[in-house]
Amino acid sequence: MPGEPKSTTIRVSVALRDRIARLANETGEPMTAIIERAIADYEHKRFVAEFHAAVRRTMADPEAWADYRAETAIFDNAAADGLEPEDFSDLIPRASQKESDENSPR
Repeated sequence: MPGEPKSTTIRVSVALRDRIARLANETGEPMTAIIERAIADYEHKRFVAEFHAAVRRTMADPEAWADYRAETAIFDNAAADGLEPEDFSDLIPRASQKESDENSPR
């Protein structure tokens, strides 16, 4: 049919197929939806890991980190909505949190 998405076949182990089938059965979703969600989750995890690596590289360069902090400080009061600033410290990689605290203005 013209409007039907194209599909293909991939080889997976029987054990993996059984795991996908079990999840599909438990959730009532098609096996393709289980695979699509797993791939989307994996892509998101890779994006976050790459983001954290980029932040760590920036934090490792004191000049680059100071430039970043100065640039983002401009936006601290941009909204002028009277709300308290949100805490986004959880977006900073944990291993570098101490460095961030040391580099933040007091």
